[in-house]
Amino acid sequence: MRKLYVSVILIVAALTVFILFNHFMYKNRSNKDAGAGTSATVSYLTESVQSDAEVTLVSEPENTSSEQTTTAPVITSEEEMIAVMSSAETTQFYEIEDGNYRAAFDDIIIAGDSLVKAIEEYGILDDDQVLAEIGAHTWHLSSVTDQIVRSNPRYLILHYGENELDEEENAVYFISRYRDCIERLKEELPDTEIFVGSIFPVQEKAHYSEPYTVNIPYYNELLKEMAEELGVHFIDYDQWWETFDTDYYEPDGIHPVRSFYTDEYLPYVYNYVLNAK
Repeated sequence: MRKLYVSVILIVAALTVFILFNHFMYKNRSNKDAGAGTSATVSYLTESVQSDAEVTLVSEPENTSSEQTTTAPVITSEEEMIAVMSSAETTQFYEIEDGNYRAAFDDIIIAGDSLVKAIEEYGILDDDQVLAEIGAHTWHLSSVTDQIVRSNPRYLILHYGENELDEEENAVYFISRYRDCIERLKEELPDTEIFVGSIFPVQEKAHYSEPYTVNIPYYNELLKEMAEELGVHFIDYDQWWETFDTDYYEPDGIHPVRSFYTDEYLPYVYNYVLNAK
């Protein structure tokens, strides 16, 4: 009986020790897990806040810099102010009264190829105001120089180059011939204002029937350089042409229709020459 009592006491003591041990281990593990979770959460929030702050600090100077680059330059001297004022061009619009183009162009001669020959053929101007031929090259200008000199116009508008389009390397020969003609005109007509017109732009389909029309921009650059070197005016028709809302081309994509000359070309060149400085 005494042995049984001792055994029971030992079993109860063992169970008590086991329960207390498990309780202690569970509580210690829970505290560690909770501590690790808190540490991770704090670390994540800290990193997030730091990242946002860094982005803000970097982006603010970039915005400021962008705003500064779009700010208009400040004029700081009287010389700069004079330069800005002198660069502005003042133009006046001159209306062709009652559509009387002959009267308006009384002291203006247009010489060139078929692109301006149409003005005479349509009966808009007379043949002494438009000296042009279909297929004309610069040789044509040489042949009518004496007639131009006798007329002694106040303004002379030249349109050549369409029929002399070629490979780019051959453009120099055209420019050389054109230059010789203009130099003679300048010498014999010192009081005449001379205007060299760019070659009219064409539609893309014209490149198939007339392949060298792709070189028009190159030729126009050479014409502009020549005009500047000779001290005569250059009329660049490209940007002006882009403002049209109407398709003024004949089916060939090269020659303009009649309304182009009355609605656009003649009013434009009339005002261009009268406003020339």
